[in-house]
Amino acid sequence: NAEKDVVAWDAITRLKIAYFRLASSQQIIAILEKNQQTTEQIVEAAEARYRVAQGTQEDVLRAQLQRTKLLNEISMQRRENAQAQAAIKAILNRAIGSPDVIADALHARELPSRDSLLRILAEKNPDLQVNTQRTAQVHAAVELAKREKKPDFGVQYMWQHTASEFRDYYMATFSVKLPNRSRVRAAEGEAQA
Repeated sequence: NAEKDVVAWDAITRLKIAYFRLASSQQIIAILEKNQQTTEQIVEAAEARYRVAQGTQEDVLRAQLQRTKLLNEISMQRRENAQAQAAIKAILNRAIGSPDVIADALHARELPSRDSLLRILAEKNPDLQVNTQRTAQVHAAVELAKREKKPDFGVQYMWQHTASEFRDYYMATFSVKLPNRSRVRAAEGEAQA
């Protein structure tokens, strides 16, 4: 059950990351496309000024270079958008040709404190819970191996009523088990490893 929760948590985390990549690339593309309109106007103005000998060729080339940089950035963001779309569709087991996901606009929000985030993570992350349980088991094994260093004492008492014509049977035993130090060191080393 814990492994199933880990797989589900991993899928949800990958989906959230892909969704935020998609949302940010969609917002960046919208901003860049607005900037592209302004850049086109600047290029046209620089070319018009150059034609009437009021501007320099350097101004035209600089405006065209800015337009090229902007087009490259738009192309990179569209590629990022396509990759995020593909990741989301793969996680949701949708066909690649299915309609694209349109993300809601991202907005800033205040993050909880570090301690609060760590507490939430410890409560909700099944992978972390499984690892915490494994760590606790390892610590318990190490403590058990350390206890094996100490001698083990045992006391037993037995009484048996036989019959009225015979005396009752009493027996007491005392035992001491001394640890085999090399075996104990090996077990402790294995538990710590």
